[in-house]
Amino acid sequence: MPEEPKHRILLVGDAGARPDGLERFLVRGGFQVTEAAFPPPGPDRPEPRPPDLLILSIAAKEAGLAEAVRDLATAARFAGAPVIVLLADGGADAVTDALQAGARDAMASPVHFGELRARIDADLRLRHDLSEAQDALRTRDLLFDIFQEVSSALRADEIFQTLVRRVGHAFGLTHCSFVLTAPGEDKGRVVAAYENPAIRDLRVELERYPEIQEAIRTERPVLIPDVHEHPLFEAIRRRWLQQRIEVNV
Repeated sequence: MPEEPKHRILLVGDAGARPDGLERFLVRGGFQVTEAAFPPPGPDRPEPRPPDLLILSIAAKEAGLAEAVRDLATAARFAGAPVIVLLADGGADAVTDALQAGARDAMASPVHFGELRARIDADLRLRHDLSEAQDALRTRDLLFDIFQEVSSALRADEIFQTLVRRVGHAFGLTHCSFVLTAPGEDKGRVVAAYENPAIRDLRVELERYPEIQEAIRTERPVLIPDVHEHPLFEAIRRRWLQQRIEVNV
């Protein structure tokens, strides 16, 4: 089984206001921890891999507390990652100010790491649930659009081509095919291909596509993270090697 990726936590703010041992505690807790200057340098653009959560350490008496929290919570580069504010020498009023400015959580010193870990886990879980809900809504809207377009198609080949085109475009795929076959068959028909719309009736040997055979056998979706490592492709990899076929998917 592939190792589950670690959640990425970004530490920002005043290192002097940061609780002693915070970074060590987070690393031992299984998080990938990095540190960044604040305010971040350069233009505010979306990052390829934004952090999953930010922890801002700041003095409660800092004049720009609310502005700092607001900037982090709304920055495009952080893609809406939740912000936890750790307030040095602060009280309830400072916690309230941080929450009103957009922090997901705020804690005044002294910070108890056990409580902090519980809040981090809750915030990450909520972010994951929200992301799944948003993905479900996008998928529903995509399917609705596809079904509307399919309903206007008059021929089967138009329907197949619409499906591969819309799915390939929606997920940014380089390859997407519609293959017709039946249980017990050793061949299939590619009736539509996203990367080559001219393909309408291409016969293929299913032994070259173990993922299709597995989907037929189990009647379930099949996910192959890496064809160069997955055991389903062990036999076909030997054929690739013998025939000097280079596969880049």
